[in-house]
Amino acid sequence: MTSNDINFFKYCFTRGWVHESLLDVGSSTFGGAQLSISMVAKDLGLKQVTGVDLAKNTGVDVVFDFSVKDETFEGGWEAGSFNTVVVFNVLEHTFDPYQVLKNAAKCLKPGGTLLVVVPVVWPIHSFPKDHCRLLPDWFEEFARREGLSLVKEGFVWLSEFEMSPVDGVIKEGERQYPNFLNQGKLKSPLRYWSSRITHRILNTFGRSHSFNPYGFGCRF
Repeated sequence: MTSNDINFFKYCFTRGWVHESLLDVGSSTFGGAQLSISMVAKDLGLKQVTGVDLAKNTGVDVVFDFSVKDETFEGGWEAGSFNTVVVFNVLEHTFDPYQVLKNAAKCLKPGGTLLVVVPVVWPIHSFPKDHCRLLPDWFEEFARREGLSLVKEGFVWLSEFEMSPVDGVIKEGERQYPNFLNQGKLKSPLRYWSSRITHRILNTFGRSHSFNPYGFGCRF
C-alpha cells in the first residue's frame, strides 16, 4: 500500500463516504507490509472493521475467496452486511477481477459505498500472482453492467502529482494520465525543465516524462 492509497481513503473519509461497518477485501499485511486499510480505518475511529483474505494472516478476520462464482459466494457469505467495502490493490492479483468486484459489491447494504484502487503503470508484484492492469473504461463498463453509480468526484488518478480527476486532461478526445509531459511544468517545474534540457543535450529520451508509477481510485 502506498501513501497515495492512504490519501485516497482519507479523502473519501473526509467527504463522508466511509461509514461503519467496513469490509476490507484483501486485508492481509503480506510481505512485511506494516499497514493495511483496515488499520487506517481504525486509526480514523471506525470500530466495526472486518478484514477478509485468501489465507489467515495479520489483518485477516475471515478467510474467504471472493473469486468464487455467484452461487458459491451467496451460499458462503451473507450479502448486504456492510455500509463500506474497500478493495485496494487486489484486482490485479486475480484472474477474474470482474467476479471479485461483483462479489464485493454484493456485500453492500442499500446506499453503501464501494471504494476501489488499482495500479495502472506499476512494476510486476507477484503475490500470489500479478495478472492484469485495469483502466478507467473497465470500471465504467463494470458500473454500467452492474447497475452501479460511479461517482465523478471519486474517480481520480493517484500519482506523484497527487489526486486529479480521471477526465482532468483530455487530448484529441482521449484521457491523458498524469505525467511530466502534461503535469510537470505546473507541479515540478525545476525537475521538468532540468530533465528536458539534460535529455536534449545528451540526445536521450526521458521515459520518466511519460511513464510514472501511478494508479487510480474510484468510488461507486
